[in-house]
Amino acid sequence: MIATAQTIHLLSSILMMLVMILVQILIYPQFHHVGLDKLSAYAEFHSRRISLVVIPLMLTEASSLLTLIFVFKLSSWNLYIAAALLFIVWLYTFFVVVPIHKKLVKANPKNSFVEDLNTLNSYRTILWLTKGVISIDIYLNFLANQ
Repeated sequence: MIATAQTIHLLSSILMMLVMILVQILIYPQFHHVGLDKLSAYAEFHSRRISLVVIPLMLTEASSLLTLIFVFKLSSWNLYIAAALLFIVWLYTFFVVVPIHKKLVKANPKNSFVEDLNTLNSYRTILWLTKGVISIDIYLNFLANQ
């Protein structure tokens, strides 16, 4: 069972890393190419669709990490750092990034919101990539100790 939890955590972490890279280098920059008259509808479409991918991955990543810590009682500095980074990323997502998305969906969005979104998301991407690399290390340590 622990191998399953480790694998689920690794895969969900890697998938979230890939999603964040795509969002940062492809999806958010595309917002600049949408006219202001269509930006609100485009942002709403993006939010609805990306949520279908991101929410299950975020929940899987968090639940598998918590399972490793609280069910399997694993204890290591990198596991705790991964948990702390994930907590920070979640807070940042819901209190910084989501409000910008809400501004974009409002009737009169501004191009500055797109720039804010792209800039602020770069910090979230770095945090999530760091968390993902630590998750890879957690998995490799698990394999080495088998």
